[in-house]
Amino acid sequence: MSRKKLIVTVLSLCTLLMLAACAPVSGGSAGVGRGEGPSPLPPDVRPTVEPAAPAAASLSPQEVAQSYYDWYLSYIGDRASESMRNPLVDRAYAGSPYLSAGLIQKIDGFLGSPEGGMFDPFLCAQDIPDSITAGPATIEGDQARLTVETSFAGHHFEVALHQVAGEWKMSDVTCAAPTQASDSPSASPEMIVQSFYQWWIGFVDQSQQAGAGNPLIDGAYADHVSVAPELAQKVDQIVAGFDQGGYDPFLCAQDLPQIVSYRIVEMTSERAEVAVRETWTGSYQEVLVTLRPTLNGSWQMVDIACPGEGPDVASPAGVVRAYYNWYLEYARHVGNPMVDNAYQNGALSETFAAKVADLLATMRAENKGGFDPLLLAQDLPARVEISLESESDAKATVLVSQFFFFNETPRLLRVTLDKLDGRWQIVDIAEASRPPASPQATSSDLTQAYVDEEYHFQFLYPADWTVVNVPITYPDLNAPVVKIVQLLPAEWAAKLPAPGATPDPTALPIIAPLSVEVSVGTIEEYRRMYPEPAELRIEQIAGYEVTVEDQGDAVGYVFQDAGQPDLRVTLVDLISGFPVRAEGNESVVAVIAAVLQSFEFIK
Repeated sequence: MSRKKLIVTVLSLCTLLMLAACAPVSGGSAGVGRGEGPSPLPPDVRPTVEPAAPAAASLSPQEVAQSYYDWYLSYIGDRASESMRNPLVDRAYAGSPYLSAGLIQKIDGFLGSPEGGMFDPFLCAQDIPDSITAGPATIEGDQARLTVETSFAGHHFEVALHQVAGEWKMSDVTCAAPTQASDSPSASPEMIVQSFYQWWIGFVDQSQQAGAGNPLIDGAYADHVSVAPELAQKVDQIVAGFDQGGYDPFLCAQDLPQIVSYRIVEMTSERAEVAVRETWTGSYQEVLVTLRPTLNGSWQMVDIACPGEGPDVASPAGVVRAYYNWYLEYARHVGNPMVDNAYQNGALSETFAAKVADLLATMRAENKGGFDPLLLAQDLPARVEISLESESDAKATVLVSQFFFFNETPRLLRVTLDKLDGRWQIVDIAEASRPPASPQATSSDLTQAYVDEEYHFQFLYPADWTVVNVPITYPDLNAPVVKIVQLLPAEWAAKLPAPGATPDPTALPIIAPLSVEVSVGTIEEYRRMYPEPAELRIEQIAGYEVTVEDQGDAVGYVFQDAGQPDLRVTLVDLISGFPVRAEGNESVVAVIAAVLQSFEFIK
């Protein structure tokens, strides 16, 4: 695990490093995460915890959820005191009689995933609310669902429960639950589709776990307010045509997907199309949902086109859009598509896939890092936009605009496609343009001083930059790091959402380009938080011998004062050593270099 990942995990940093201000989390479920990350402690070394009070068999689903969350907040305790505890780190939730074994297992898996430090899966938030209220439950046999509201404005999520030996137990927590009614006039087509699929996937999953029959045969979808009669009839006919086996007509698959995301394809006053992207390990597909407006101003789903049936996936731009959308989702949530060889699917021609494989083999043999041959970059873009450049009967070119965290100017790729055996396939990817260079800054622009009187150091920075203190929520877990401040242009800081506000999901995340991290402890303690890199060197900077460490996702400059051997001030540069990040941010790179040269230990 990298140093940055570990700090984010144990601190739950939300301003800047967490890409947004502290806010409730939208999207996802407690059991979605996967991949490398901090594994849960084995049973023999997990701390002993006091379980919550036993749940009585007579408790209703609402009382079970309320009792659990009352205990949860009580366990955390006073957040302003040193006695504050973390039920996730302590794994105290595992001793609760209000949780099913399956949910405990899901939470363990989530905490061991890359997303595990991003938010609290029980609270669906990065902060701790002052209060939590469980609403009335909807009960169907031995299954129940209810909405939980927190003291954060407008924040809520959904809890599922089922009966085990006559007692209700929480079986799932779903963030961004579909509590906004699908028939609400304010619901967009995308919200309608997301609401339905969250309900349907959860309903199918619970039915399978409980052995409660087949939801397709039971026809539960027909009563859903978002499903138009003609779509229900189409699904009825498909299901009736199955001799044995079959597939789910809503998912166009037999298995539940691991990741589901949604995007608007087209919207007019008369119709809308929403693409539902479903991802499994090593594969993906897009399902196209068509909606029409209803008399009350909402929308209903009237048709679902499985892959190969929709017009979008048959066009050059549609092929590229579907491929890059899947590729980024896979890289963020499933694994490394290059390592897994998942990139070699039907969107790439055999010749181009072989070319990519050869390039990857060369980079591995040289063992010098490299870049992603499909993105032509080292970083994942925050988002991409697709546009058709040219098209003939047999050849087409599509432009891919890549938007990276540190640059609002897109980086363009030109994707070439040939029509092979009646299908558009990608045969080449090349860089189309680079963003223009921004004006250079000089060290004379550093007119402000940051002075740390506790740890006796200072540095200069420009007047149009901002210094932000990052709170250390769990000092014991984060030791030996005792202080973190971050620097970023004031223009960037102005785009951060206000504390407690929900970030704009369409906006580029804001990350501070320079982090100043103070640690006090032995070198062994330091290496626990900052693992020894594969490459390090000594440079003379501002009159000090500075250890320069390549941390993979950043470059760390470690300043030490001869009179304080256990004090280290590490300036973490997240932009200068990465060409894609530096492009268009030359003035930011110059400021970082000048700040490093201005660093000084003081008496």
